[in-house]
Amino acid sequence: MFDIQSIYQAQDVSDAIRALVEHPNARVIAGGTDLLLRIRQGKLARCALVSIHGLPELTGIHQTDQGEMVIG
Repeated sequence: MFDIQSIYQAQDVSDAIRALVEHPNARVIAGGTDLLLRIRQGKLARCALVSIHGLPELTGIHQTDQGEMVIG
């Protein structure tokens, strides 16, 4: 069982930023494997989560003309 205070699904990146400003102790979750393990171990008990999973602005990988890789 996971001891999570709350989870908020952001609608877009600006919504996620707003939620994190309102709740500065909240943790960002996308896939959550490492974060959920830490919650289960009691290291982040009763934490609040802001989910960015599935946000269109954060999908995809491309390379710029300068050769930089951009993720999301």
